[in-house]
Amino acid sequence: MSVDKKDSLLSEKRLEHKEEELNMKARKKRIILPQKASIKEVMDTINQVPLGLVVLTDDDKVLKGVVTDGDIRRGLLDGICLDEPIERVMNTSPVVVRRGYSSNEILRMFSEQIRRIPVVDEENRVVDIVFYEEFRNLHKGEKKVIVRGRAPLRISFAGGGTDVNPYIETRGGVILSTTINKYCFVTLEKRTDKKITIHSSDYNLTVESENLEDLKYDGELDLIKAVIKLMHPSFGMDLCLYCDVPPGSGLGGSAAAASVTAGVLNHLRHNKLDEYQLSELAFQAERVELGVAGGWQDQYAAVFGGFNFMEFKKEDVIVHPLRIKEDILNELESSLLICFTGKTRNSGRIVESQTKSYLSNKMVVVDALLKTSDFAIQMKNTLLKGNLIKFGKLLHQAWLVKKKFDSKVSDPFIDSLYEAGISAGAIGGKILGAGGGGYILFFCPHLKKIAIAKALEEAGGKIMNFNFDFRGLQTWMVQCHDE
Repeated sequence: MSVDKKDSLLSEKRLEHKEEELNMKARKKRIILPQKASIKEVMDTINQVPLGLVVLTDDDKVLKGVVTDGDIRRGLLDGICLDEPIERVMNTSPVVVRRGYSSNEILRMFSEQIRRIPVVDEENRVVDIVFYEEFRNLHKGEKKVIVRGRAPLRISFAGGGTDVNPYIETRGGVILSTTINKYCFVTLEKRTDKKITIHSSDYNLTVESENLEDLKYDGELDLIKAVIKLMHPSFGMDLCLYCDVPPGSGLGGSAAAASVTAGVLNHLRHNKLDEYQLSELAFQAERVELGVAGGWQDQYAAVFGGFNFMEFKKEDVIVHPLRIKEDILNELESSLLICFTGKTRNSGRIVESQTKSYLSNKMVVVDALLKTSDFAIQMKNTLLKGNLIKFGKLLHQAWLVKKKFDSKVSDPFIDSLYEAGISAGAIGGKILGAGGGGYILFFCPHLKKIAIAKALEEAGGKIMNFNFDFRGLQTWMVQCHDE
């Protein structure tokens, strides 16, 4: 949105607020009448300005009493005529607010019967009227509703490619992965109207829609739009997103963005979705609603977090959290290194090409996928037992098999970068995600890690430091305080 447009919208909102404020002042002024007014005049005022109360004063605006439509009805039932002065039925000892009272003092004066209270000065002159609805909005109910969330990115050790249809339907896939402390963040601020704005810092892009029904897929932040449409909120919102790594990096960033968007919306639901339902909705948004080719693992990893062995079956998905000893986790974390290739990629195209090869029964791809499933099982067992050297060697073998999925998985630069790491002492590694760019994971002997990192940077890579994440998707309400 341009600065001029934002300024224009802010000006419009200020004018609307000012106009509403002036209207309320005018209505309050109309329900202040002289104490000598007739019952009929007061009834006419109550009909024209239906605020439920009329305040009665003398010529100097000194409060003399208040009257409600209930007071008038009771008077008429007792035989009082419409032309008689309102003094006959008014309450001469009303509850009042002294100017300067605190919010808490005023709040305690309200009750089920008392919803409008005159405000008087030191000489008992009427200076305002406090309405319970107005007071509630100003002092209690109109604070900003802001929810933030974060979903972790993931590194997949083995099994990638077997979590894609139609492989799942025919053989069932398995994935071994963990999440890391690189995140996709979302802030949701609830609006009082139906308007929806979405801003992505990663793409430097803002999209707007007047309401949910007008939110259209047009190639701009469609994944976030799809999640919002599937969650179907009843309110408008301002949504802001950013991620710790560039889009298309092979760390499951799009799934994390979809998952955390679903998460912050879920935070405001009465009937909340569980982890499986949130994962499925994030999958549905990207793979079904938008038709982007890809696997199932990323959404479950982002929502569940931590080390998981996932089983993808035709009829179900099961996430098995792994109980790995702390010593093993510390050693593994110290042995892993992630290197950015310097370029991102479109994973959907690689997955589409792989799927076509599988459907055409291209045996080299079918065999590679079968071996990948077996590697995932072996590496899971090896990790649980703490044989990390074998784990690193299996990582290397799994990479050689992964390259057979499709010619776009690797390229000469990725191969040269991988070879630079191996030559410097790395035991194994693999491209993260579908391939074609993004990040490469290496398993390094601890004492050689610095030398390997230096060799990779000299070869054109960029090292990214990280730690494991064990908490998965998190959302929280922001406490807003007046300045």
